[in-house]
Amino acid sequence: ATAKAVATRGNKIFQLANRNLNFQIDDTTKHIVIKVVDSETGELIRQIPTAEMLDFMKRMKELEGNAGSLLQTKA
Repeated sequence: ATAKAVATRGNKIFQLANRNLNFQIDDTTKHIVIKVVDSETGELIRQIPTAEMLDFMKRMKELEGNAGSLLQTKA
């Protein structure tokens, strides 16, 4: 099957399941966030990476920034 046929079939499957895919870039981490949303209710079904993982990545980025500024002030 061609890539176009596979994409078309995948879209039909999501339409039949009343699901939409939403791709976004997280402002802080710059990671792609994929959300599966119920197209009728707008309810979030699944998010990759999870909200918890995004929060963890944001905290790690903050710690890296704080460690860098501490090293610069001591030098």
